[in-house]
Amino acid sequence: MKIHRIIIVLFLFLTGYATVGTARVTNYEPVPTDSAVQRLYRSAVENRDPAAMYALGNLFDEGVGVAQNYEEAFKWYKRAAAGGNGEAMNCLGIAYAAGQGVAQSYALSFQWFSRAVEKGSIDAMSNIAKTYYLGAGRPVNYAEAAKWFERAAMDGDASAMNNLALQYAKGIGVPQNQQIAVALLGRSAKLGYPLAMKNLGILYAKGEGVRQDNLAAYAWMGAALEAGLQGEDRGAVTYEMGALARELDAKELAQARELVADISAVAVRNQQSRKTRPDSAPSKPNVL
Repeated sequence: MKIHRIIIVLFLFLTGYATVGTARVTNYEPVPTDSAVQRLYRSAVENRDPAAMYALGNLFDEGVGVAQNYEEAFKWYKRAAAGGNGEAMNCLGIAYAAGQGVAQSYALSFQWFSRAVEKGSIDAMSNIAKTYYLGAGRPVNYAEAAKWFERAAMDGDASAMNNLALQYAKGIGVPQNQQIAVALLGRSAKLGYPLAMKNLGILYAKGEGVRQDNLAAYAWMGAALEAGLQGEDRGAVTYEMGALARELDAKELAQARELVADISAVAVRNQQSRKTRPDSAPSKPNVL
């Protein structure tokens, strides 16, 4: 059975900038209606509400309820940031890093991420980590990246848990430790993060840091698909699950499918319990 290796630069590192503008409204998040957009606009203009300004920036950034317009998104993020909104500051950092709605500037990107962290933005912590990992306007520093991923992970960022786990799995910027990697992937996967589910499934299939278990591998990979794993990862996991299914007997396969459903149900509950933004604005993971 062919098992794809876990790649430390995975989707988050290789295509982080390219995915900033993709739609991120999930099955668990209501799409704003025209009336909701109008309420946000009135609140932003009449009440000068930074939260409403930030939400409007999200709508233009994602093209939800309005035509996608990065320049307009940047304008509203800038206004919200001037009002002290930390998440808007983080989005300005993303805009400068990606060159979306404004000329690209890694220096300004890092400045906005740093200001966002001061306001308590967990997403900005992850983005500073990626800045150090990628060397985007800063010298590559894997140890510093790990430090920032750890800060974000401690505050509940599932993507940061996954990324820090991969650094521990490969010994990049931290001492190699498979047990820590597995523990971090487990925490991230239980929060419903698809890449962590996939990576945990791979570890069970290969028996790295855990006892080799095809049933558990199938279950975690299946849950990753249910959680919305995208792109090439989705095709690779589907292939691996087919190979795993051939190594399980009928009873084991039925158990594995039941476990997929159980894991997915927990992931849905975790996602539904997360705080939503005002007026049903799309809640996106604002990370590079």
